[in-house]
Amino acid sequence: GGEPQGKHSDREESTEKSLKPEIYEKPPPTPDYMKRWRKNMDPGAVILHPGVADDHQFEQLSVYGRPEPVGVKVHEVLNVAPKSHLLEQQAEKKEAIYLSNKKEPLGKAYTRGHQLPPALIYDGFGKPTPQDISGEASKELLHPVEKLANPVEHQQYVRSHANYDPGEQRNRGYTWVDQKGSIDPARFNFGSDVKAKEIDG
Repeated sequence: GGEPQGKHSDREESTEKSLKPEIYEKPPPTPDYMKRWRKNMDPGAVILHPGVADDHQFEQLSVYGRPEPVGVKVHEVLNVAPKSHLLEQQAEKKEAIYLSNKKEPLGKAYTRGHQLPPALIYDGFGKPTPQDISGEASKELLHPVEKLANPVEHQQYVRSHANYDPGEQRNRGYTWVDQKGSIDPARFNFGSDVKAKEIDG
């Protein structure tokens, strides 16, 4: 017999190996320097931006900013009331150097020197709205009184805005004339007879 034709392979290529390449023929792993640029689909993996993937500064326990070795104690913040009159005078003397203490003293409104009229001091701002208990105001809102239209104003709006009333005939002001003279549109019969009128049957 003759020699078998085709390409020969030393490794065993079965159907199972062809259908399960992820088990028998795994792809080569991604190099370490390229892993941060690949999407990691592993469950529970922390996804970081590629720019900070190799940055280990976030693991430090120190916080950002300048540390303050000696700060304000809690009892100093809570114990703000002076114990005696002398301590109160001492605290006021310390606060007197601030401009906010002069313009807006604690517990008092800032006085700018405005003189308000006496009516505003006793009655307050604004004017009270008169209350109409008869119902005439509501009636006028629902059924306003119709204003008699001035015919001169109506003609002005007709000419400027073509604002005709419902059902109003449009009169464009034409001058009707024929061989006999001027024509009155209200009395003239426009058109012509198709044939002579029949008289007496």
